[in-house]
Amino acid sequence: MKLAPVKNTALAVSLFIASAFTAAAQDGKAKRSTEQQVLDRFAGEWKTVVTNKTAGTTGTSSPSRTWTRDGKGTVLHEESIDLATGAEFPALWRYYPEKRVYRFAMLMPNGWTTIDGTWDEKSATMTWKGKDAWGNPGSGIHRFIDKDNSEWTYVIKNPEGEMLADMSAKQTRLTAEDKKERAGAPVPKRTAEQEVLGHFVGEWRQSGETNGQASSSMGSISWSRGGKGTVIHHDGVSTTTGSESVFIWVYDPENKVYRHAFLFQQGWSVGEGQWDEKSQTMKWHKDTNSWGNSGSGSQRVIDKDHSEWTYVINNPARKVVMDLSGKISREK
Repeated sequence: MKLAPVKNTALAVSLFIASAFTAAAQDGKAKRSTEQQVLDRFAGEWKTVVTNKTAGTTGTSSPSRTWTRDGKGTVLHEESIDLATGAEFPALWRYYPEKRVYRFAMLMPNGWTTIDGTWDEKSATMTWKGKDAWGNPGSGIHRFIDKDNSEWTYVIKNPEGEMLADMSAKQTRLTAEDKKERAGAPVPKRTAEQEVLGHFVGEWRQSGETNGQASSSMGSISWSRGGKGTVIHHDGVSTTTGSESVFIWVYDPENKVYRHAFLFQQGWSVGEGQWDEKSQTMKWHKDTNSWGNSGSGSQRVIDKDHSEWTYVINNPARKVVMDLSGKISREK
């Protein structure tokens, strides 16, 4: 599902704190639950024609959704492309058994949105509800007609109830001809700011501490669109607990910040960061998550194969609830 931004904002977050947030252990070849298997319906390559009645516009995008950990994971990673412009709208999908909801988080060119969904098997329908980066509530449904066709509606209103976007879409699984169209979509050249993300691409091993407790993880960070895109995606696993660590990271040229979205075991996190070229350091601030906590920290690139980071999370009363640090080395 592609949601249209309606105001300007600046939001993004840090790198490699993923394993510190996840708690429930999974084995190396995670077996998906019945609820997680619902997301199999959404997996694959699709063509989406979206009509925004409020704006009077129609656009076509192509989302590709794959399971993490080479198909063995429990999180869906989405690469959605605007077929006319090549603009990317990365997203993550995850099921939360404690709350019995599906969570969808998307990064847009100048903002983000997180929504929670409930699945009805009888009608093959996901009902969504959530808010965007600007606090505007949204709601909608995504209904499957059959395994290759679905339709969705989504409306966004401001807190006063004024309609901002009234969207509807038809989504079909890609045909051979559609796949050629997707492959031929424009590929915008990365800017100097986006190239900064290249520092973090590769295969990595991390060792660190969370509130004084040792932790470790392994992960792979790659560019979207087979290495040609402007988004980086982290797909990794904690070697301490076996839990997944998955996030997406982009540069927001409008607000001149780096933005990050992370779906961890209990909730979500987004925030923003600034890159300092002289010190080769990403400085993170304005982190926000499911509980309203805030965070700040930094990650310094020592050389092309090593970096180190620190991150502190405070609750609304400014009490430190997590004090994290780590060292990262490239796998060779």
